[in-house]
Amino acid sequence: MKINSSNIKTNRYLYLLFLLCFSLLGRSQTTPPPYSTSVQNTVCGGTVKVDWSAAVAAKGAAYVADWWAELYDNSGANKQSQQAFDSAGKAEFKNLSSGTYKVKLVRKDGTMTHPTVVTQAVVSTYRDFIVVEPFEQTDAERAVGECTSDGKMTFKIKNGAGPFVIKLYEVGQATAAATSAPTNKTGNETTVQITTGLKANTKYEIEVTDQVGGGMCEKKENRNVRNFTTKPASASFLRGLTLESCKQKGVLKGSRGMLTVEINNSNAIGPFQVEVRRKDNNQLIVSSGNPDASFPKGGATGTTLKEIEPDAGKRLEIGKDYIIKIKDIGAGCVAERTQTNPLRFSAESLRLHLAHTCADCGEYEFAVAPKFPNRNSILNYQITRDKFYTYTLRVEVKRGGVMLPGYPEQFTNTDALPQTRIDAHGIVYGNNEFRLSSLYDAMVHKSAHKVKGGDVITITYEDCALATPIVLTHTVVTTPYKPYTQIGVRKKIGGSDCDREVELTTHFQHGGTPSYTDFCNFTGMKGRVKTSNVWQAATPVTDIMYKFYDEYDVNRHRMYVPVSTITNKYQVEYAGASTPFNPATPTDCKHYVSQEITLTKPDLIDNIGVHAAYNGYGAVLQWEHRGKRVQLYGVRDIVTDANPLKVSIRRKDGLQGIKTYIATGPEGLAGTYKIKFPIERTYKEADIRTGYILIMDVPPGEYIVNIQNNCATRNLPLTVAETPAPYIQIDPLKVEVECSKNGQVGRGKLIYRAVDEVDNNVLGWLHVFRDPGGTEPLYKRANTGNYIRQARYTVAKLSSDPSKYEKKAEIDNLPPGNYILGIGTGGNHHYTAVYKPEENGYTYGFRPQERGVGLLAHTYIYKTFTVKEVTDVVPLSA
Repeated sequence: MKINSSNIKTNRYLYLLFLLCFSLLGRSQTTPPPYSTSVQNTVCGGTVKVDWSAAVAAKGAAYVADWWAELYDNSGANKQSQQAFDSAGKAEFKNLSSGTYKVKLVRKDGTMTHPTVVTQAVVSTYRDFIVVEPFEQTDAERAVGECTSDGKMTFKIKNGAGPFVIKLYEVGQATAAATSAPTNKTGNETTVQITTGLKANTKYEIEVTDQVGGGMCEKKENRNVRNFTTKPASASFLRGLTLESCKQKGVLKGSRGMLTVEINNSNAIGPFQVEVRRKDNNQLIVSSGNPDASFPKGGATGTTLKEIEPDAGKRLEIGKDYIIKIKDIGAGCVAERTQTNPLRFSAESLRLHLAHTCADCGEYEFAVAPKFPNRNSILNYQITRDKFYTYTLRVEVKRGGVMLPGYPEQFTNTDALPQTRIDAHGIVYGNNEFRLSSLYDAMVHKSAHKVKGGDVITITYEDCALATPIVLTHTVVTTPYKPYTQIGVRKKIGGSDCDREVELTTHFQHGGTPSYTDFCNFTGMKGRVKTSNVWQAATPVTDIMYKFYDEYDVNRHRMYVPVSTITNKYQVEYAGASTPFNPATPTDCKHYVSQEITLTKPDLIDNIGVHAAYNGYGAVLQWEHRGKRVQLYGVRDIVTDANPLKVSIRRKDGLQGIKTYIATGPEGLAGTYKIKFPIERTYKEADIRTGYILIMDVPPGEYIVNIQNNCATRNLPLTVAETPAPYIQIDPLKVEVECSKNGQVGRGKLIYRAVDEVDNNVLGWLHVFRDPGGTEPLYKRANTGNYIRQARYTVAKLSSDPSKYEKKAEIDNLPPGNYILGIGTGGNHHYTAVYKPEENGYTYGFRPQERGVGLLAHTYIYKTFTVKEVTDVVPLSA
């Protein structure tokens, strides 16, 4: 056989080539050495570092030089960057924003990818800045005048990185009015100043930029987030503005209102042009065509005063806001103010008070008083005397149809007596002459003349706002009133629970308006008591007695003596400072002796009464048949812990046992309730702090109320009439959720609205709990262990129904989760007649001490809500 040598050589080459390829293939399939990554976080984001020094050590720098380090987004599909390794096997991806990235190693020729893919998170160390509010210029930073732009402003910024730059824009303007210099961060709070460029009384929007990392990145808060209004100029040409709804009665000009403008001549050039618009509807009230709207400066110094009426057919409405622009034409600038035409008040009624003269007990001094509201009589409004209309008070006195000399008398606001002091029981006017209620303000005027029985007094009140004058006419009594005395018992001071003494109360005042005092002079007055058939020693009257009128205690004086064991007859006598005691002398304005008075109710328990006269402020349950509030009064100083009061409310028809009733609400309190007859309760000292005992939820009907203590027992009749259920409406809860940002969890805000009655202002504080879930009823799931916080609400009369209150609240900064809202209800001194009320959550408070008491204030209406975790939108959800 012949062998071909060329074929042999060829086969040998092929064999060698095969061995070489096999060797290379084996090398290519060898797993590359491991690598690691790390991150260096910065305020702008961070740097991802790749360390493949293990490959340098195992394979050499040339091996590593054939590879890329590649950076991808979190999906691993989108490549962001690639970096070559240095001779030490290191690579870096710098200036990365916060986020999650994937790192891969790939041969530059694409023939191989490292099997390990590393996920690396970059989290900025930046803490978002906070611009400290409120924003308010200091007086030193104000612009000097309306025509200058030299105002300054100082801001405080917490956190952030700096430098900070603040730009201020006038509303609607694209170019910044003022810009701060870049300000480096200093400590926990950085001061940034605008050193010039601001006008007076101008609204600016605030743009804040944090040039983080020296400008490598930035955090900007746009101008639509915050704003402020600069203060009026420090040297304004406008000294003052006064709005009035009408001028004094009889003054022709200003019947439709009046604007008074005061110009500071030293700061003005003039002349001036005034424009007035109503803020809510932009109605033009004073136009350029108004003859009063243009006027010159009155002098180089001093004040120019100008009164301006509204245009024809227009008027200044009470309580409305007006935008007033005064242009200094010579200086070319405008002073603008927004001002409310303040609420002003007319008198509500007239009062008349008469007091004896000591020279003639048939003669009287008198005073008249227009009655005005004050801050205590109108909710959420500060009423002061400067808000009363200027009035005219005309007093006429006729005798036998003929006007007496000195009349008519005329008074106005400035003539009224000042308020001397305010005590716990009212407002005192003059030298202890009047004590009137603190629920209104009285403008008291004393007549300089005197009247007698049969004289006719006519008082007429007028102001510019009243269409019809207020008129009070009174004929002075011809038979003077006399004091009178009442008898009772009170607990003896320092005695035991059953010890008592006789209380003799003498009234020295008759009527309300008109009113009469029955003694001409209380100074130096003295009194004494006849008991056990003997007149006791006289004592001086040291209590303050009011010459004309005491609205709180109606000029009553009290004397106390032990209970007589000889007789139940008592008598009192009073005399003026210079008048001797003499029981045989008739009563007049300087001396009084009572008839003999019989003590018919000798025990302290006789001071206790019971009625169901009120619809029931503090009521909660909405019964199918609801009874009025049962009230036991006169319990103060009688009920103590050692001498409790046992109360048994028994049906007159004799029914005993449990009867069920249906409550339709409110909310989760709806259900079946039980009343156990007789209704029996025991009350101690802590239960009568107000001086009475209030029992709610007694069904309508006829009852006998048995009261008993350690001293005596009594049966009292009681009728409980039916009354409407309380109105309580709670809107579905709403939750606004702010989406997650800056690495923080989103927060929720609860929006609450409810309506109840002015006469039953029962809904109170709001309480927020974490909802632990489970099958327990809400009133048991809410407790002190998962309590978060409480919140107050705002209250206003409902515009569509002034008999109701609208209550609103917003509770913010709530992390995602499930919650329970507890709405406080019920009166603080109101006890329920319901048998085992806590079975329905009624009077079952979330605090342990609020259980087993039966107090309505321990009742809460519970509702659940959820704050969802949202990362991309700001939803509004129920």
